[in-house]
Amino acid sequence: LALVSKETLREDLTYLTRDEWKGRLSGTKENDAAADWLISEIKKIGLLPGNNNFKQAFRIPQLGGAMANNIIGVIPGHDPVLKNEYILIGAHMDHTGTLSRGYTCSRGQAAPNDICNGADDNGSGTVSLLNIARGLVKIKAQLKRSVVVMWFAGEEEGLVGSKHFVENPTLPLRQIKLM
Repeated sequence: LALVSKETLREDLTYLTRDEWKGRLSGTKENDAAADWLISEIKKIGLLPGNNNFKQAFRIPQLGGAMANNIIGVIPGHDPVLKNEYILIGAHMDHTGTLSRGYTCSRGQAAPNDICNGADDNGSGTVSLLNIARGLVKIKAQLKRSVVVMWFAGEEEGLVGSKHFVENPTLPLRQIKLM
């Protein structure tokens, strides 16, 4: 916990839930911008790509086949045997977007500007996961197993991103020891 700061969590959450990203609905340019921000942050701290420039692309049928991306970063373990086993830590980074897109906000209503910013669902989980990754990188020499840090998209449409990962894993599922 000493490696995670309340101020950084607040700054990250404020940035992620800003109005310009209109609630981060998967399959939108705003969600893509939020994903690009996450990728820039995990690159800064030194995570390795878990797939194709940190992105695992898939389509969301519920959104007319729109493209979305799971974001995957890896912190390699250091034990000669256990480094080939994985601990997966995840959160979904998308939210419902705006009322005009047909979704409701957490309390059934949006702010005066129609945007469902998604601080609780799941901005808080998204930035918590980012800060956990920052902390783990600082103690990475102590990690025996590799840690996969993953932000799923398509959660609001029925866990589409997590289902896609399980059906198209970027690493052997048998080697994931814990999520």
